Amino acid sequence: MNDHINTRTSIYNPWEEVQHLLSGQVLFVTWLDVLTHSPVYAAILTWWFLIPAVRSSRWFYLLFALAITSSVQLVGVYVVFASLILPALASLNSIRPHMTAWLCGILAVITGVALSALLDLPAGPLLVIVYTVMCLLVLAARRAANQRE
Repeated sequence: MNDHINTRTSIYNPWEEVQHLLSGQVLFVTWLDVLTHSPVYAAILTWWFLIPAVRSSRWFYLLFALAITSSVQLVGVYVVFASLILPALASLNSIRPHMTAWLCGILAVITGVALSALLDLPAGPLLVIVYTVMCLLVLAARRAANQRE
């Protein structure tokens, strides 16, 4: 009776791969994925901390390219670039820019993943939204504090 199979799910769709690269599958990253990418991150961190000269030379761009390429495969283009740009933007003209960027990024990830799980929404796009909202909140708070002075 059920001799036919729904072939719609077995047909290769290149747009699904494009969507995966753009939005990522943050909640579906496996430990095998983490282990596969960990040598890249270990090499980057080793070079960064043991050879400080790479931070201000052309080698920086190689490390940056390796980190971006590996990260995009795990979490998608949108999340990678939101995590790079928005915390940095939030920390502009801050008294403690590193602390501001770190807190903005960490809070965005925790909030985004929690909301994704609670609301059953795709994590990648929601993370980008939360990064954006977090950045805007930090900038608005700084502007309000500056106007009070």
